[in-house]
Amino acid sequence: MQPGGTGASLASLVNRPAAGKTGTTQDQRDAWFVGYTPDLVAAVYVGYDLPEKSVGVGGKVAGPIWANFMREALKEVPARDFNKPTNIEMANICADSGALATVSCLRPISAAFRKGTQPITNCPLHPALWDQLWP
Repeated sequence: MQPGGTGASLASLVNRPAAGKTGTTQDQRDAWFVGYTPDLVAAVYVGYDLPEKSVGVGGKVAGPIWANFMREALKEVPARDFNKPTNIEMANICADSGALATVSCLRPISAAFRKGTQPITNCPLHPALWDQLWP
């Protein structure tokens, strides 16, 4: 639910640390959002039985239903952050290449990796200006 993700627009609706995954079939007849906070997991499915009908994409159709449900279900529960396991490292990566983000990347995101599996090379799609001047 970070900037650049398909559920990014939902973060302000939930207004607490949360994560999730959108889903949509190719014909947009089925859309879903599965998400969680440290306190609650929920899934929303929206679909249509008739082949000529579409419902839209998961982040726009099911996502807001999920976010509103979570906000209401947790309104009396204090917000808290996720606990990071000791074997997890965070890295800023480019959402387009999956490599380490440079200052030139348009969609940098923070991503979790098991220690030793995080990217070690800079983004080849968006090299920093100094990389272009001094290769």
